[in-house]
Amino acid sequence: MCSSDLLAASLGGAGTGTIAISANTDGAGSEGFSQAAGAAISTGNATTAAVAINVNATGGGSGGAALDGITTGAGGTVTIRTDTGGNATGGSITQAGGTISVGAAGVVDLRVPVSSASGIGTSTTNIQMASNGGTLNLSAGTGGAFVTNGGNLTLNAPTLNAVAGSDLAVTATGSLTLPGSSINTLAGNLSLRSTGSSLSTAATLGTTSGTLSLSGKTGLNVQHALQTGSGPIDLATTTSGDVV
Repeated sequence: MCSSDLLAASLGGAGTGTIAISANTDGAGSEGFSQAAGAAISTGNATTAAVAINVNATGGGSGGAALDGITTGAGGTVTIRTDTGGNATGGSITQAGGTISVGAAGVVDLRVPVSSASGIGTSTTNIQMASNGGTLNLSAGTGGAFVTNGGNLTLNAPTLNAVAGSDLAVTATGSLTLPGSSINTLAGNLSLRSTGSSLSTAATLGTTSGTLSLSGKTGLNVQHALQTGSGPIDLATTTSGDVV
């Protein structure tokens, strides 16, 4: 399916196979992809190609992706990109309603051009996903990345803007497993929260001037360096346990 306009009605269903949507394939202007409120995308497919939404083209385009509900079979992958083919000018990924649901062990892959001002979600309206035991992949520009997951989540090492930095805020209502490689958001704020379990570092975490915030519900285990130039570091547990 190819579209540069609004998805006004629900697409797919439990018996649907893989769903691939391309928008602004000519790479001209700000045409993008939007789901109307309640216009859900769904499939029972549980493969790595379950749902793919690609906006813009290698040669250009600044379109974004405005999402609503997206559902795959348990373990499926949802990939949404505005940096298609290495595009450097693609717009942001936002979500006014709904949830990206990929079930147990599913993958959500969200990518905008890292050299741009584009972002993934906002600080006030996070991308909402649901996967108990799933994985999150992120590439974000200076607009940052803001994601909340319902359930246990593994965050892979994000790709962020390497000049000015990017805000990164990831919350899991279950456990949040952090990547084994360092994260530095530079001037951006870094917030990693587990509201359903303890949180443990897995590598160095840092900023240059942004705030570094770590929070676990029942404990916070800091076993790696926390680095900042002038930004504050906030460490907390929300119900019980120690910061160690």
